[in-house]
Amino acid sequence: MSRHGYSEDLDPLEHGHWRGMVASAIRGKRGQRLLRDIAAYMDAMPVKALVRGDLVTPEGDACALGCAFLYRKIAATPDPEDPEAVAEALDISHVLAKEVAYVNDEFVGYDDMRRWTVVRQWIRENLREEAKPNG
Repeated sequence: MSRHGYSEDLDPLEHGHWRGMVASAIRGKRGQRLLRDIAAYMDAMPVKALVRGDLVTPEGDACALGCAFLYRKIAATPDPEDPEAVAEALDISHVLAKEVAYVNDEFVGYDDMRRWTVVRQWIRENLREEAKPNG
């Protein structure tokens, strides 16, 4: 199983409910803060690349959620396979932790630089206008 924990076994009603929870988490104050923090860290990266499957590697590379850990200077990162622990450490909902992990990890064939571009575009599309960083 992947770290986002998504499954194709949801019936349409469950899927709709889940998508509603994700949308609400993204629109909320904590979700918007997370997206701003990830975007700020990503934009400052000297090498525009995101890893898949890990939060932060020993070399300092990161996935999208790992960028939030690094931006917020949270030293101890939980098991990337535990979305509830990741969510708790970042003060976000577990549905948002799973969604960001999904966006980061889903496209298996992408290299780390293409992954950066896709994730950054997704963040841009989901930031409310008043929440977008300058520039």
